[in-house]
Amino acid sequence: WEREKPGIEWKRATLTCRGMTAALWVGSVDAQIHEQKMLTFGPRMGAVEMWTIPKVEKRLKRLMQLVGTKTMCLPSFSWKLKSIAMTRLVEYLQNFQSTELPRCLLLNPSESKESGPKPVSEPKNLSKDGVQNPAKLPPPTMMRSMSAPVGAKAAMADAETEEGQAVKAIWERSCIEDSIIQSLRVLKIRIGDGVGKTGENHQKRLVLNQWKDLLEIMINVTCLYASAFDELARAKGFRSIEESELYSFELGDNWDFGELLMSDSTVAETKQGVDAH
Repeated sequence: WEREKPGIEWKRATLTCRGMTAALWVGSVDAQIHEQKMLTFGPRMGAVEMWTIPKVEKRLKRLMQLVGTKTMCLPSFSWKLKSIAMTRLVEYLQNFQSTELPRCLLLNPSESKESGPKPVSEPKNLSKDGVQNPAKLPPPTMMRSMSAPVGAKAAMADAETEEGQAVKAIWERSCIEDSIIQSLRVLKIRIGDGVGKTGENHQKRLVLNQWKDLLEIMINVTCLYASAFDELARAKGFRSIEESELYSFELGDNWDFGELLMSDSTVAETKQGVDAH
């Protein structure tokens, strides 16, 4: 990947403490998005057992946080447009959850064990009236999702609007189009060709319920970013954060690089302990 796009995978970072600065290489936001995408939506995404792995929830949540952070750092777009782009993503995920996923499994939404998506427990660091319910999101101007299954004429009309073009550009530059939208499209095809065609009804319902829960996690994280960007738009005066700032670490005066260095005697004792085991 680095050979194809030099400079995209690694970024030069600085670590500063008590007037001392150290330079180091760190993985870029793009690299971390790519890694989480491949870990989650890799070659085995069509396997039913893949989505029972406990780490899947954490990886999907992290992926949504990363594309949200990438969106936050995009220049040339207002906070309002970023909020609208994330709200359109919520709508796309909700449509995939309620319509596209049951359809590729050849199931009606009512055939799942529950009549609707299982609610995800509210994060402890949020208030009860947080943004867990997408209905509580600020109501930006409604616009069809650029990748939602709409008619060709309607899609062309949306793409021609200034707002529609901006949302499409944000999705592309923040890796939402590649890592989320395209991945879900491929997932739909693989699930449809796999368990959708050959699986028993109980297997289909299992996959449906598992993915309803996973999509609810993705929706909740996206809602947080949509609401945060809307609040920044309302407050006014807050500039866009540059991605380069993410790679500059200020530790203040609470750390001392000298304290982090092990003495020769400590290293020797540690080595002896390792050799003994």
